[in-house]
Amino acid sequence: MEVTDEAMSVAQGIFAPIGATMREAIATYSPDEQATVLRFLLDAVDAAARALEEGGGSRSGMG
Repeated sequence: MEVTDEAMSVAQGIFAPIGATMREAIATYSPDEQATVLRFLLDAVDAAARALEEGGGSRSGMG
């Protein structure tokens, strides 16, 4: 698979504005606050992955 110049241009048009606004939002947090947010996000991703590995992704029992 090869990424075309057109695909790169479309992706940049979509993601560049998101990246810019995210950088603006992040800049409002102190380094300590950023570290706390990062720690939470990493822990949340890890917890979700563990739940899926343990079968927590099953839909049985829902509904």
